Amino acid sequence: MRPDGGLSESDIERMIKDAEASKKTDGLKREIVEIKNKADGLIYSTEDSLKEHKDSLDTELVMKIEDGIKRMNDAIQGPDNKDELKEAHDELEKLAMEIGKAMY
Repeated sequence: MRPDGGLSESDIERMIKDAEASKKTDGLKREIVEIKNKADGLIYSTEDSLKEHKDSLDTELVMKIEDGIKRMNDAIQGPDNKDELKEAHDELEKLAMEIGKAMY
């Protein structure tokens, strides 16, 4: 700080850099939280559909869906890895669609 109580140029620049770095980190955290929230809903709806239609589905498909649910749960519980979460979500979403295809 300068003697007159104001911030020096270097203090201001450092604060701006810190704020920019925090903005990137906060954005990534927000994306991860959004993916996890979507994943929770997808898990719930997929489990519900699986319970309802399990007897009508091929055993191999049931196993794939159960594995997809487990993988999604593991990704949610594990370290925050956006790419892994997104990949597990996309995979489970495709598997959930297979339930509908198999029913119609």
